[in-house]
Amino acid sequence: MEEENHEILCYGCNKVIETKPWMSVDYPDDKIMFHVCDYLCSVKLHNKLGSGNYWDKIVNKEDFIGIDFLRPTIPIVKKKTYLSDVQIEVINEQKEFNKMESYWENNSDISSEDNFQ
Repeated sequence: MEEENHEILCYGCNKVIETKPWMSVDYPDDKIMFHVCDYLCSVKLHNKLGSGNYWDKIVNKEDFIGIDFLRPTIPIVKKKTYLSDVQIEVINEQKEFNKMESYWENNSDISSEDNFQ
């Protein structure tokens, strides 16, 4: 069921779909297009459309991979890598070492050669 004030409502849960629907199915018998927000709601379409293959009625086929696999394409999200406590400690020690080394190189009044004479 759809369009009251140009809002797209999910057939399964009746919530307003603010982005692109997960799946849209054109049902010409009732001259209506059904929209669902996720897979769980799409299962409820079987109550209206009957069980079986309704691939030919799906409007947004480009969002699904192949005819045999009715699932939406999901963008790959790069996972964040987390450092262990030991790795963080090593990084912090390296930074501290670099600071000390830089300090001694820049603030040394007497060169190391002078110390040996």
